[in-house]
Amino acid sequence: MAITKLMNIKTSSYGAGRHLYNSIQYILNPEKTKGGLLVGGNTGAVCDEVYEVMMETKRVWDKMDGRQGYHFVISWKPGEIEEENAVQIIKEFCEEYLGEEYDYVFSVHDDHAHMHGHIVFNSVRRTDGYKYRYIKGDWEKFIQPITDKVCMSHGLPKLEYGSNRKGKSYGEWYSEKNGKTTGIKIIKADIDSAITRSDSYSSFLSVMGKFGYKIEPRLIGGVPELALTAPGQERARRTNKLGAGYRLKDIKERIGKVKFRIEAPKLPAVKSCTMKFTVKKLPQASRYQVRKVREIYKVQTFYTRKNPFLVNQSNIRKNMRQIEKLTGDCRYLLRMKIKNESELTQREELLKKEERTLKNQRSALISAAHVLEDDKEYAEYLKLQQELQEISEWDDRFEDVQDALEALEEKLPLGEETIEADTTKIKDQLESIRKEKNIIRRIKKRDGELQIIERQERINILPTAEQIMEKARGEKKWQKIQTQKKSDQKKG
Repeated sequence: MAITKLMNIKTSSYGAGRHLYNSIQYILNPEKTKGGLLVGGNTGAVCDEVYEVMMETKRVWDKMDGRQGYHFVISWKPGEIEEENAVQIIKEFCEEYLGEEYDYVFSVHDDHAHMHGHIVFNSVRRTDGYKYRYIKGDWEKFIQPITDKVCMSHGLPKLEYGSNRKGKSYGEWYSEKNGKTTGIKIIKADIDSAITRSDSYSSFLSVMGKFGYKIEPRLIGGVPELALTAPGQERARRTNKLGAGYRLKDIKERIGKVKFRIEAPKLPAVKSCTMKFTVKKLPQASRYQVRKVREIYKVQTFYTRKNPFLVNQSNIRKNMRQIEKLTGDCRYLLRMKIKNESELTQREELLKKEERTLKNQRSALISAAHVLEDDKEYAEYLKLQQELQEISEWDDRFEDVQDALEALEEKLPLGEETIEADTTKIKDQLESIRKEKNIIRRIKKRDGELQIIERQERINILPTAEQIMEKARGEKKWQKIQTQKKSDQKKG
């Protein structure tokens, strides 16, 4: 997995381009690049040549002051990539991100266990003289995604960002990743079911209406589509967002081609099985855990025996959610190695203690933020941030503002970004604890309901005193009849 770092190269008191020259000289070190074999770029391969090209661009546009350049570092885990692939990936990254607008040089260093590449590029753009401007968030939006895209094209793993996924909400993406049933999956399943039971478009609409759907015609870009609102849902889903085969024209084409049928899967006949390996013995589950697994089995068996097309569709959705919750609860108990009710209660108390600690830390951060608001340096920091947002792209004053911001960040003991990051981290931890507490409460609630049911079943099983007396009278009467029969047989 590639990791990208960004550093800016500032002016030096010994000369405006001194730090730029040193950076170029460092990344082109022959001892780290196999004598210059692992080097590339659009400005040359020798330090003096590269430096002169960059300085000439600055002279042409009269941009000699301020930040001189930028230094990127892209690295991989040990053994994750070969030298040739690393050079190609750095080259493709530079071509896509910098192109021919900036002077740049790159190299790959092999002097560490992990392969890593360096890129140094000019702060002044060749084409119009504007200076490179990095704004907070550009890393996640532009730099790292390009790195990941190039790495993936070479068969290397990449980072996945929720903002890059199209057509799915985060909740749907997370649910599908964890094998859970999503709203879109249910709608598509209902459409498939309705198509198999329809011989015309009007009958399809009728079947979907019986399923409880609210259907509205829509015109999307001049193309007719449908907006489907599932039972119990407030938000409508348009058919053009469901994927291939579910647009309105696709649905109409599919109607009448597939008839309603249920196919029972055939199990393969196994004549014999020889195990040529040792089976790892799994830890024995407790009676409490076994009871939870049995409960899931009972619920699944009960609902899977039913024909899903002949029962109420809203009930099917509720049952599917219920099975998923029970499965999640069971996995939680096994993962946390909770074997009885007392251990579950202990875990709940531990979570409450952690929650109190995190809330105290959050309160301290809020207090620190209030103190920071009254600080003069912090007020100046906020003023500079606002000024940076208002500076135009062509105005080089943004570099001076960024430098002043960095100087203030070093002075402030706990800056806004640090408070915000720590608060976000605590918020995520509290959210995780809240979710786990909800799981525990749901399990304990279910345990209580089962105890009431079991108690009621025992009461119903135990006979009343009247039933016992009636049974005894019946047994005496039966014995008397049998005795009379035997007596009659002897007399006869």
